[in-house]
Amino acid sequence: SLEWRLQRLQQERARIAEHPTDVARAVLALIEEHLKEAARRQNFGGNHSGLRDVLDYLGKRGRFDARIKAQLDAWADVRNCLAHSDMISIAPQRATELVNLAENILKRDATNAEHLMTGPVATVEARDSVAMARD
Repeated sequence: SLEWRLQRLQQERARIAEHPTDVARAVLALIEEHLKEAARRQNFGGNHSGLRDVLDYLGKRGRFDARIKAQLDAWADVRNCLAHSDMISIAPQRATELVNLAENILKRDATNAEHLMTGPVATVEARDSVAMARD
């Protein structure tokens, strides 16, 4: 669920300083899982496809703007490198950028104000619509 993924992302954010490469691996897996689920909702049939295939499929359907798509493509390359080598490490600042990107992607699928929160709500209720929370 979206709630679980957002919680998991915050847990990974807390580990960046000590284990940035492990965080990157975990967050990239989380992004891939989330995007595969989004692609399946749009009739994507590639159950055994990788992140690059999912990105291409969703990109052609307007899921991302060009900047986000380019960032995801670059991170897909990093994910492939991480999968094939233990000699690669990720700097904490790059891991932070990845977590921020993942949070942005996940929150695009938010359906209520609770999903958008990063801290206590001051002006909206958790049951309010996304439009109300945003505006």
